[in-house]
Amino acid sequence: MADPIPVPVLSGTATDWNSVTLDWTYDGPDATFTISRYSSVTNTTVTAASGLASATRTYTETDLPEIREAVLKYRIKAVAGGAESDWSNEVTVVTPQRQLPLPTGLRATATTSTTVSLAWTYVSDARIGRVMIQVEKTGDNGEKYWDDVQGSYFPEQFQAFTVTGLQPATTYRYRLQVRTRGGEVIREATVPVEATTKATVPAQVTNLTATNVTYTSARLVWEYTAGDVAAAKFNIYRATDPIAGYTLEASLQGDKRLYNDVLLVPSTLYHYRVTSVAADGSESNPVEVALTTGTLYTPAIVVQSTTSSTAVIGWHAVPDAEGYELQRRLPNDAAWKDVGPQIPGTDTSYTDSGLTEMTEYRYRMRVVAGAYFSDWSEEVAAITTSALKAPALTATARSATEVFLEWTGDAAPDSFMIEKSTDQGSSWAPLATVPGATTRYTDDQGNAPGNRRWYRVREHRGTENSPWSNVADVTLWYGVPAPDASITQPTGNSAKITWTWPDPDSRYPVLSWIVERRTGTGAWGVVGNPDNPPFEQTGLDAGVTYTYRVTAVLAGGVRSPASQELTITTRSSIVAPVLTAVPQASTSIKVSWTGEPTGATSLELQRSADGGKTWVTIGGAMVKPKSSPYFDNNLTPATTYQYRMRATVGPDTSDWSNIATATTAKGRPTPVLTVTAVNGSTARLAWTWDDPEGRYPIQYFVAEERQGSDPFVPIGSHGPTVRTADRIGLTPGATYDFRISATLTTGVTVVSNVFTITMPAR
Repeated sequence: MADPIPVPVLSGTATDWNSVTLDWTYDGPDATFTISRYSSVTNTTVTAASGLASATRTYTETDLPEIREAVLKYRIKAVAGGAESDWSNEVTVVTPQRQLPLPTGLRATATTSTTVSLAWTYVSDARIGRVMIQVEKTGDNGEKYWDDVQGSYFPEQFQAFTVTGLQPATTYRYRLQVRTRGGEVIREATVPVEATTKATVPAQVTNLTATNVTYTSARLVWEYTAGDVAAAKFNIYRATDPIAGYTLEASLQGDKRLYNDVLLVPSTLYHYRVTSVAADGSESNPVEVALTTGTLYTPAIVVQSTTSSTAVIGWHAVPDAEGYELQRRLPNDAAWKDVGPQIPGTDTSYTDSGLTEMTEYRYRMRVVAGAYFSDWSEEVAAITTSALKAPALTATARSATEVFLEWTGDAAPDSFMIEKSTDQGSSWAPLATVPGATTRYTDDQGNAPGNRRWYRVREHRGTENSPWSNVADVTLWYGVPAPDASITQPTGNSAKITWTWPDPDSRYPVLSWIVERRTGTGAWGVVGNPDNPPFEQTGLDAGVTYTYRVTAVLAGGVRSPASQELTITTRSSIVAPVLTAVPQASTSIKVSWTGEPTGATSLELQRSADGGKTWVTIGGAMVKPKSSPYFDNNLTPATTYQYRMRATVGPDTSDWSNIATATTAKGRPTPVLTVTAVNGSTARLAWTWDDPEGRYPIQYFVAEERQGSDPFVPIGSHGPTVRTADRIGLTPGATYDFRISATLTTGVTVVSNVFTITMPAR
């Protein structure tokens, strides 16, 4: 019978939470070894290893299942020549608790009376699956214990958490634990930290709203009613990504209820939080609101006018525009080119010069506001005109059959084309084409005495024609012309007649002139045969109406038709003074006179405020001696007044003098405001400033707004030349009051009318 195989002697130790090292001794023939393992976790026995070489005396088992504090029992046996030894002694090994790295730098900060903010540094480890926050509590028996904070079971990459729902003025202790990805809870935890919540916090703000003021600014408005703890200030926080966190933008005094946030980015969503803060620093829970800033308006441009070398581009002013960029290209060009430097934001038109005549150009524009730009406008086309200009034409009858034409032009054309009409311009017929250096032409074709003719002319160069000139019309003479006479009164009892003879070609030479006169409807009588005009009569009776006419005596004793009849009524021989009127201020005019008649016993001065329709005597009857001037006071500003004077010498009174006119200066104006709704959320403010003489220079305008009985608040400041502004971000259906204040360079501020508008509902 063969000797039995010796039994190995086994020992073992746990080297980590998931590995065990076994050692044994063996004194026998060459053999292989088999190891079995029992686990208290699974309550099963399995073969841990088999077929280990004969020379092997140690074995390490690694990558055990994720278990901790497990009781493991090992045995070993030798196998030689088909025979086996008995199982060895049983070795019991207990694995240690699994060790994982914990987050570091745990810190606690009391942010309000009911919240504590925790933050820590995340330690990356592939085995960690979750992080838990625990708070220390006291049981009913008075013993301390740790409990999970509700809602604090989250992925390991989180590094901050705010604990809410706490009690004011209470100290809390916190620590962190971790779990494996398999869900095991590790007993080890971070060193506890503590924080004491603040005392009772002030009440939250209410009715928080955010509205756009401009494309790059927003207004926050809220209400606040103090509770047990008053707010010493309000904190304004802002974020574009709330998950990434909010930034403190401003701290306002506790009496403030409004905050204007500026330098924003157009078309961007902003999130705001407003908290009330007590004097001890305790802060209420935040109230949140969000808004998206407006988009810069794209300007709408139009071609206002063109010449042969210029194009005028116009547009409506865009609010908050610092400038405009204008670009130009030819229709077949792909690339746009800038037109000059940036245009100021206050301009609403631009003249592009140096262009080529008869050429199409395309234009587009965008608004510049700080570092931001609007979209490009729709492009518009401008076509320059020809350099050929429409001539300016005149037509003069030279006789009963001839018309003299004369025109001006400035484009050096090849020729001028003349057309003629006999039916008031309903139809036209070519009359002549003359060289470009010619600017005169006499028409004697198909005309008869008394005919009326219409003419027009245009320039021609190469294949181009200018626009037609103005239409000039003329009536030919009816045979021998009549003198063209006029009459004046050098003095009250004299008459001066002068005349011209409309015969520029001297077709009807005059031998002498006959001047006739009559009174009333009496017979005509010759009163003079002058060789040349004028003819003057003196010593006429005062208060009598005289009528004159002039006739030319031609060769052979032929008389021309008489001139038009000229009528005058003689006046007193006393000459009236000559008046002047000069405004002194907004309520006073200085009236002066010269040429006062010798021996005048009184002067009467009258004033009219309705253009001479009615007159009133001012200053009473100014009994001599009375010296010039007279100051007419207590007048109305910005009003035109007329003055006249007459003198009395004994029983006779002169005619009224010349009429002197003066306008009082304007008083200090105020802006006049109108407001119209562009759409449900945008209102356009337009105002006037009536100061054409520039007596009251403006420093700047300020637009103001209110709702209900709230005080007016500024919504924008504008330069002295600005007259319109758009208010965006209004609430459809809401009612607003607007006004404009003007601050003069003297520091004085005047305020416009209040204009109330209800925005249309969307």
